[in-house]
Amino acid sequence: MRKIVFSIVATIILILSCELCACTSFDITIENTNWHLQVAIRADIENQESQVIARNDEWVVEDTLIPIVDVILVANDEIITITDNADTNKSFIGTYKKVDVIGVETVVYKVTVNDLSGNATVSTTKYNDGSKIKTLILTLLKEDIQYTLNFISKN
Repeated sequence: MRKIVFSIVATIILILSCELCACTSFDITIENTNWHLQVAIRADIENQESQVIARNDEWVVEDTLIPIVDVILVANDEIITITDNADTNKSFIGTYKKVDVIGVETVVYKVTVNDLSGNATVSTTKYNDGSKIKTLILTLLKEDIQYTLNFISKN
């Protein structure tokens, strides 16, 4: 009887281990990824107002006057570089450091870019068709202004 119970428990552990390995098939770190901006939002915390300030050409919005940009974020060796491909003079450099791992698919970093600081969260977005894409949400604060930049992986 013990052998049967042991076999069942071992089989369950093996199945769960395989499931967890499947969940972590994505590299959920901020490094080694071509991050492309989807949308940038500026929020005035004191007045509780927010607005989309930039988007990529695939991001659908009602206000077609919102600038379309091609912004890329690269992270390597605790250095972040954010570059506007249309205007390479618009480049920002900062730092990042891993501060937390949440579950098997989320990593949180402390980020500083110029005089802004905040967090970056790397995770996956799961779609109804079962597909997944690696996602980075960068939130930076300066006084009462918050910038939230949503990036997706284009690797």
